[in-house]
Amino acid sequence: MKLRIVCFEDNPKDWKRLEHIFTKHEVEFLPFVNPSDWDVTPGQIEGIAQFKPDFAIVDLKDDKRRVTDAGERLIRKLKESKKTRAIPIVVWSVLLRNTGSGLALKKRIEELDATPLFKNRKNLPGAYKFLRAAGLNE
Repeated sequence: MKLRIVCFEDNPKDWKRLEHIFTKHEVEFLPFVNPSDWDVTPGQIEGIAQFKPDFAIVDLKDDKRRVTDAGERLIRKLKESKKTRAIPIVVWSVLLRNTGSGLALKKRIEELDATPLFKNRKNLPGAYKFLRAAGLNE
């Protein structure tokens, strides 16, 4: 099965991790590596819709370790557009720990109709977890 994944991730090491996670799959990524691109324009929404992704992967914080609401704003924009609202979104972030703030963030992500997945850099989740989180079968 060939996967098409739109991905909002700015960390080069995490890009390598994602490529490693999906090595057993034929994958085409539509990358958004600059956090300033995460404030998607109507043209970018159109490009994402034309790409026809199976799902999206969204990180919540940039590589500079700044916590911003760019990821949450991005999810809202994708869900508000008729062209992209049906795309399953997996939020992959180190912020989604089992702590008070992490659990509150998980709840907000779920309220945005996205699926939270903890980004454990020491123990990679594997493609199955991403596909399951996106509601897809391997």
